[in-house]
Amino acid sequence: MNSLKYFFPKLYGDAAELHTLEVKSLLEELHKEYYEKYKSMSYGSQGGGTSIYEGSDLGSINDKYEIEDYNKFILNVTCSQLKSDLETYLDEECLPVPVHSSTNILEWWNHNKYKYPIMSLIARDILAIHVSTVASEAAFSNGGRVLNQYRSSLASGTVEAIVCAQDWFRCNMEVDIRDLDRVLISIPEKPCKLRISEKRKKKGRRSCDSEELGRMKAGLVFLPIPGRGHLASTVEFAKIINKDNRFSITILNMSTMLPGRPPLPASTHESITSSGLDISFVDLPAVEMPEETAVEAFISVFITRHAPLVKDFIIRLQSSSSSVRVVGLVVDLFATTVAEVGDELGIPTYVYFTSGAALLSLMLYLPTLDKKIESEFEDLEGTVDVPGLGSLPPLVMPSPVMKKKSPAYWWFVEHGRRFRYMRGIIANTFRALEPAALQAIEEGRCLPPESDGPTPPVFPVGPVLVVEEEDPSHPCLLWLNNQPPGSVVFLCFGSMGALPDAQAKEIALGLERSGRRFLWSIRSRRTPGFAPPVDSNPEEVLPEGFIERTKERGLVWPRWAPQTAILSHEAIGGFVSHCGWNSTLESLWSGVPMLAWPLAAEQRLNGFELAREIGAAVEMEVNYKDPAAVVQAAEVERGVRSLMGETVEGKRARDRALEMRGASRAAVNPGGSSFEALTRLTDQFLSSL
Repeated sequence: MNSLKYFFPKLYGDAAELHTLEVKSLLEELHKEYYEKYKSMSYGSQGGGTSIYEGSDLGSINDKYEIEDYNKFILNVTCSQLKSDLETYLDEECLPVPVHSSTNILEWWNHNKYKYPIMSLIARDILAIHVSTVASEAAFSNGGRVLNQYRSSLASGTVEAIVCAQDWFRCNMEVDIRDLDRVLISIPEKPCKLRISEKRKKKGRRSCDSEELGRMKAGLVFLPIPGRGHLASTVEFAKIINKDNRFSITILNMSTMLPGRPPLPASTHESITSSGLDISFVDLPAVEMPEETAVEAFISVFITRHAPLVKDFIIRLQSSSSSVRVVGLVVDLFATTVAEVGDELGIPTYVYFTSGAALLSLMLYLPTLDKKIESEFEDLEGTVDVPGLGSLPPLVMPSPVMKKKSPAYWWFVEHGRRFRYMRGIIANTFRALEPAALQAIEEGRCLPPESDGPTPPVFPVGPVLVVEEEDPSHPCLLWLNNQPPGSVVFLCFGSMGALPDAQAKEIALGLERSGRRFLWSIRSRRTPGFAPPVDSNPEEVLPEGFIERTKERGLVWPRWAPQTAILSHEAIGGFVSHCGWNSTLESLWSGVPMLAWPLAAEQRLNGFELAREIGAAVEMEVNYKDPAAVVQAAEVERGVRSLMGETVEGKRARDRALEMRGASRAAVNPGGSSFEALTRLTDQFLSSL
């Protein structure tokens, strides 16, 4: 593997680790297959029928058999030990290659076949394959007889089934009709045998009645990332598309990146169980954690390492179920590498894009920007033109793309490139919210000029809201019940949002000076890395006497707060938000204007869009060049006052938020844009059944 670590970065750049993992995975699969095939053979024969000791001076014939038995025993012991010869080979110390080396690699493997019995067999077979030309390969291929000018659009799975069926006809085989079900027919509940005789070669009929074929149910497999925002939104979308129980849905849980911290509360699982919907959760085995420190790179590599597990699960699901046929693999926006699993299995792959159309258009266009703009975005003078978004100040670009040398930047470009090859993109937005961005995407203006195909169909099905089980007795809701309508500013910075103590003090001073009522969910970050915030101790964090001085008009809540229920309460008049997309949609659904205070990821872009394009937010003056800079109390006071309608900007934001409240609800009702998109998506899924 060391040679790959040297050469692959030269070939693939930052994608080197991804391709290295693929090679290692293939090696492991190949080794397992060879071991199962050859473990019962004589140690010396290696599949060729001749012992490796043939021609040697072995003494008496009994000595020869004794050595053969001994070596067979050693082989079985070696292969059954925890460390296979593949692992031994990969762990072996590498030696430098002489500049003028004339080493014969096949000869080397022949000399080391006792040390690496299985690996030497693999090397013998693989290295002995001669390079062929298209012409010579085509001479032995049936493909040209199946695909011709009249049948040039067959799916790859259909071609495979036709070729297999032809072979079975010629061999007069008795086969289980379910062997062809993947692309030709639905699996019946009862196995249906098809006897292919000389007489039936001409007709090729399948003896399965329509009643059996009609019992199949379309299966969907979802792969969200284990972050709570992405996973919760995916679960809600699964519930929406399966409201009529037309699908059998499996949601694959990747081992959480935070051991001991489940990404979803137990109540979410319980709600699905009690709903009666055909939705289930399956936990995938744990994988080795990546070493990347950039969040987006860490997540992307983490998901890529799950690809073999996803493939294995789908294969087992397909082979074990006689009533479900997988018609779609729906992956997270950071899981585009897993789409290759769908390609290999002949299953259409879709992206569930948990953010808005602004980020989607930017990511689709990013491979083009990567070639057009040579400097770092954070150093760029002027603006960045993106189809559907107009001219963007460089500093509102998502934080992962600000530095081109960062692995996070490379992954953003790579995901954007891979979006083009999906069967469809499911976006958690609605047309009235982002009309220009959606139009640019659908017209293909976000793709590079040399693109070899159109933009995949886009299905804006939002807003998909993370609905929480409301507890009317929650202290936050009880406190709000005693406040005047539209009088309270709600401050919350998301499931991963936590501000430094110095910033919390400035917020407290700004709130106190504003004179406005407030409900503040304050969390602390006491652990490094990707760990979410923990409950805080306001007495330690906030200015001395602040809680006592503001107790008549404010509530400081040091734990997680029921955000959806709070935003829908009539007492809420404004929302100080980090501009995460789930929070944005929840706020607009309730008609609550926002004070945009982005913290990370794509939140800068969301905040800019909300304030400048949509007009439902007031901008907070934040120093994007220095993320550690503290926003002063005076700016907090100004922002809160404006949000609550004391400025023209704030009044406009309040009016636009109310407009979006009506538009979001109209979109999901029958006849609305999102309702129609969901219908089209459902029909497309079912068409693959």
